[in-house]
Parts: sequence; structure tokens; C-alpha cells
Amino acid sequence: MATPDFVSITQYASNSFIDSVVEERYEQGVWLTQSDADKTRFAKASTSYIDRLPIVGYKTVPTQKEEFPRGGDEDIPYKVAYACALLAIDMSDGASFTSDMNVIKEKIGDAEWGYGDEPHNVIDFPNKEALALLSPWIRDSRSLDMLNSG
Repeated sequence: MATPDFVSITQYASNSFIDSVVEERYEQGVWLTQSDADKTRFAKASTSYIDRLPIVGYKTVPTQKEEFPRGGDEDIPYKVAYACALLAIDMSDGASFTSDMNVIKEKIGDAEWGYGDEPHNVIDFPNKEALALLSPWIRDSRSLDMLNSG
């Protein structure tokens, strides 16, 4: 059962937009055989995944749940929607989005603890093309290395 937070996610790419990406790039694919409910689940999960990135700037509406739109824009940038589509397509094809990286530091309130490997500047992201599309909005992307875990 979906959590209320997941249900309330506004996906960055509509199911029909992702359909058009699949048809344009691949002509066919697992995505096109998915139910509308599954497509929505993959698109919302992709949106949530993108929102975990260290995004620069500010949300258009400070109380909005998602990271985009930003900086006064009213629409989701095309590159963000396209990156969301690529991730959703990968998910529908069974790509794993779990991280192999250890947690380095956690903080809850005033309590803080660390463990695992030494920290390094890597974004663990499963699709390099999607990450490249998102790079204009990633905080100091020059200091980050891309890591394809999928």
C-alpha cells in the first residue's frame, strides 16, 4: 500500500510524456505494456529519486513538496521531465535503484553519528544520461563524480 506522502507526489513527467519518449527512442519496450497504475508508480518513484539530489536554488513555492519547479518558474524544465522519464523507463525494465554505498553520517535533531567508508564526492545515480540532464541543478556539480550503479 502506498504511503500518503507517495500518493501526494506530483510526478515530473506524465505517463503520456514517458510513452512518447519510449516510442521515440526505443519504438517498443516494457514501459508500454505496464498498467497506468504501474506507470504512475514508476514516474512518482523517479520523481522522488531526483528529489534526493543536492539541488541548487530555491523552490518556486516554499511549501511545495517536490524540488521542481525552482527559482520562480511555473513549469518543470524539459530536461528534468526527460530525466524522470529515463529513470521511470529503467525502473519498468527492472533496474535496481538500491545503493551499494555505505551511510557515512546520520543526524536526527542534535544527535549525530557516522560509520562506513570515508566520505567522497560521488552521486550514486543509476542513469548517467539522466544525471547529465540534471547537472545544471545539482549543487556544485564540478566537484562531483558520476557513479553508475546500475
